[in-house]
Amino acid sequence: MRGARRIATDPRRREEADRQFAGAWPPIAWRESASARARITGGENVSSIEVENRLRSHPAVADVAVIGVPDLKWGETVKAVVVPAPAAQVNAAELIAHARDGLARYKCPTSVDFVDALPRTTTGKVQKFLLRERYWPDHDRQVA
Repeated sequence: MRGARRIATDPRRREEADRQFAGAWPPIAWRESASARARITGGENVSSIEVENRLRSHPAVADVAVIGVPDLKWGETVKAVVVPAPAAQVNAAELIAHARDGLARYKCPTSVDFVDALPRTTTGKVQKFLLRERYWPDHDRQVA
């Protein structure tokens, strides 16, 4: 590959690319693919970003990440992992209702977990794979 920047997106070929471009400058930048940012529930594509933006508009939400978790009926369902705003009182039902006011029903989270902080890289990107690990313990892949 030529050019000032090389971006690799296929995680299945990551080791091959790392070997091929070992020591190359500039280094390969890995980014999450569009398919990893979208959830598929019941055959419908759900953009994590769209759901996160809707939930972030609630005044009691300081930060949020949306991931897909296993579901027997739909294959995968939407889960929100929320950091509540300081001194805010909010529950899962309230956030799901808030999402339903602005999104199609199939895009809304079916469950909400509350955490103190989201895992982030040194550059501030949420490490969603760490959030997904808790819900996909007996699966080889974190997709349905």
